[in-house]
Amino acid sequence: MGTTALELAVLAHLQHADLICAQLARRTGASENAVQRLLDELVSNGLVSALPDEQEPTSHHLTQRGAARLMRLRGFSEQQAADDWEQAASAREEEAPRPGRVRWEWAGAEADARAANTAKRAGREHAVLRELEYDGRTEAELALRTQTSVGTIRPALEALVAWDCVSRRPKDDLPDTYFLTAAGRSRLQFVRSLLATPDGAAGKLAFVALQQLPPPSPPPPVRPPRPMDKVPTTPVWQRLRSWVRRGR
Repeated sequence: MGTTALELAVLAHLQHADLICAQLARRTGASENAVQRLLDELVSNGLVSALPDEQEPTSHHLTQRGAARLMRLRGFSEQQAADDWEQAASAREEEAPRPGRVRWEWAGAEADARAANTAKRAGREHAVLRELEYDGRTEAELALRTQTSVGTIRPALEALVAWDCVSRRPKDDLPDTYFLTAAGRSRLQFVRSLLATPDGAAGKLAFVALQQLPPPSPPPPVRPPRPMDKVPTTPVWQRLRSWVRRGR
């Protein structure tokens, strides 16, 4: 594990709990010596504070400066993962056979192409969720921030709206604004935790597998209420009298 990856893993584990060196080494999969050297460096830089105890090993706490450093590292890793997905998808598109030429492909080529398209779509959806984390934005703003076109962003937004990860709020005479929902925030945090693990490839594969789940089933149609039967307004004695006359 590189120094940056180990630093990202240590800061991510310290985000929610104060841990000692042995716990961090066990969770990150690195040696205690490597973790201790990194902790000493983080403490000297003010990213982590040491909490000494006379009877227990020294625990470590993430500072505000360390939290800011963690956000920067996470943004870098997410962007790098998105770039990897885009490069893999572009490479597979370039390998497509030219018209008029015959090319033999193995049986799993179609599955690989579907996986590449899924990874490309997953990267776009994750980029949209990141941009909507703190504020609502329109399609044009999302396209500008993700450096893509509106036609590329719209399918990702429609998929996220169908999954209830993003909500659409229409406005009169203005473009629709999109906001992140609670489900979208949970998905964003889950993917970030996967990307923060030492095994980045496993996190990417798990994220792609999430995109291959079947879409949610639509709600059942609402049937209109049945019209009530007509209640006769004729008095009972008049109906009885008419029945007697018809009987005669």
